Amino acid sequence: MKAVSTSCLTGSPAKSQSMTLVQIKGSVPIRPQLLGAALTQWHALLPTLCQRQQQATPSPETPDSSISKKQQQRWERLHSLSDITRCSSLSTSMTGTALQLLLLLWMRSGCAAAVSTTGPSPCLAPAQWEGRAVQYDHSTGRNTRAAVSYDASQQRVRVLEEKKGLVPCKRFFEYIYLYQETVMFQIEQVTKFCSKLPLNEPWDPYDIPDNSTYEDQYYIGGPEDQIFVQEWSDRKPARKYETWVGVYTLKDCYPVQETYTRNYSVTTSTRFFDIQLGISDPSVFTPPASCQVAEPIRMKEDC
Repeated sequence: MKAVSTSCLTGSPAKSQSMTLVQIKGSVPIRPQLLGAALTQWHALLPTLCQRQQQATPSPETPDSSISKKQQQRWERLHSLSDITRCSSLSTSMTGTALQLLLLLWMRSGCAAAVSTTGPSPCLAPAQWEGRAVQYDHSTGRNTRAAVSYDASQQRVRVLEEKKGLVPCKRFFEYIYLYQETVMFQIEQVTKFCSKLPLNEPWDPYDIPDNSTYEDQYYIGGPEDQIFVQEWSDRKPARKYETWVGVYTLKDCYPVQETYTRNYSVTTSTRFFDIQLGISDPSVFTPPASCQVAEPIRMKEDC
């Protein structure tokens, strides 16, 4: 996800909408609210500065003691008005100077991002990548580890389940999802038995939809070993809960985690890691020869 809609900051793809984050090249994102806070602190110092100016400025000569009380009060009001005028001038001058300094700091990278109250914009996720994932099924309490090949340009995904030790009475499968052809292949890794099933679900890419709701941003990890991410969901004002939550890196928009819920209960949580851009072997999306005589019945995962 990108902090701003300008190419001179991080070099990563960004959509054209503006955001409430400002980032200077080589620095961490800055919220425009911080600029307001700095000005507020600057204004808080002005009374002290005015007092010091008044102490340093010679006072007009005290009128003769023989003048009337009314004239004495008029002289005091004029003296006070003079101090107020000087402080007002100082306030205006120093506030303008402070604002100029803040703007110079903000623009020192040579470009400034447009600031808007509309909030961050979804980043543009990579269209092709290979990596690994762990999906936790909350209904069964089971984790499934797999190698993933993802190709959004042709709407296809290949999932190869990983064997992590000996799991009694457990079969491992390879899945090939071809959304443009609305078909899915399930291949048993040992026997190469194949099932060919209709793919009725619509294409759901690993990215952040344009109409997503911005939820949060934070660092994963700790000092000197961390990555900045943003969290998005499909939550809408008329609905108090979300059915999808996605966490993506800010710099290159890699998927980190996706969570799906139904009826207020989490169904699956998927974590992504070891992502590499591109597809090293496009043939992984081609079903093996055994699928020419595929069965139209889904095979069970257990023995």
